[in-house]
Amino acid sequence: MTSLTPQDKLNTMSVVVIGDVILDEYWKGSSRRLSPESPVAITNVDQQIYKLGGASNVAAGLKALGTDVYLLGVTGDDFGGAQVQKLLLENNIPHSISKDPNNPTIRKVRVHSGTHYMARMDFEKQFQTQTLWPQLSQGLDFNFNYLVLSDYNKGTLSNPDLILSWALKQDSVKVLVDPKKDLGAYKGAWLVKPNKEEFKKYVGDYNSHEELVSLARASLKKNSMTYMLITLGPEGMMLVNQEDKFFVPSEDVSVFDVTGAGDTVIASLAAFLNKNYDIRQAVQLATQAAAVSVSKIGTYTVTLADLDLNPGP
Repeated sequence: MTSLTPQDKLNTMSVVVIGDVILDEYWKGSSRRLSPESPVAITNVDQQIYKLGGASNVAAGLKALGTDVYLLGVTGDDFGGAQVQKLLLENNIPHSISKDPNNPTIRKVRVHSGTHYMARMDFEKQFQTQTLWPQLSQGLDFNFNYLVLSDYNKGTLSNPDLILSWALKQDSVKVLVDPKKDLGAYKGAWLVKPNKEEFKKYVGDYNSHEELVSLARASLKKNSMTYMLITLGPEGMMLVNQEDKFFVPSEDVSVFDVTGAGDTVIASLAAFLNKNYDIRQAVQLATQAAAVSVSKIGTYTVTLADLDLNPGP
């Protein structure tokens, strides 16, 4: 029995996620002494935990929020890829994962001693997916409402224009982008979600919310987009279109770990839009979800039980 590619269920999928699949690893233990070789702490690792990261974390977030989701991406043909497949099966996430024997699965290893973040080690080599896109896109001939592009600039979305040109031909599909490139690469997307630093890099610097809104509107017009949601860290989030703006301040929580917060926002936004919440309510719920996420240590999958599902107008 498998849920890898359940063709009989494809017509029920409401959200498709395409992007960089990452394996998040947490090596946990205790540190009681310094290394005699160098003045660094020795961490005696007694636990290794594997979690879905990147685009697969977005898919897991959608699934946890009660949304039918289908994931497309690439891993290596290795231990990390096998762990990703195992986690997708455990979370009952239908998917089409291409295994690239020439590249390792992207892994982010975080070492923790108790609650202290000791180190991070990244294992990656950028995927070259131009020739893989036909394989990745096989079986996408089914109805869905939203397409989420989760771009970590690892190569899976090296040609987002190919995906967008295909998606824009589907009348009912709205494309939401978590970007890591100049926003012109995602021209025609319905919504783009840069964080504060990405906004400054790809849109421009600003000294006030009024300047931010003005720059966002110019970028939306230039790139034929409808909405921009700028996540501003501890400040909150600003939703902008040509006619309106909507600012939601961050919730007052203790921030322990921002790992995966961006994934949580885009997953929550797509999930609640798909549940027919209006976009302001979806942004408010995404703000709530982000607050829950950063209050936990490590990658955390927010569930419906974590949220107040009656946000204001």
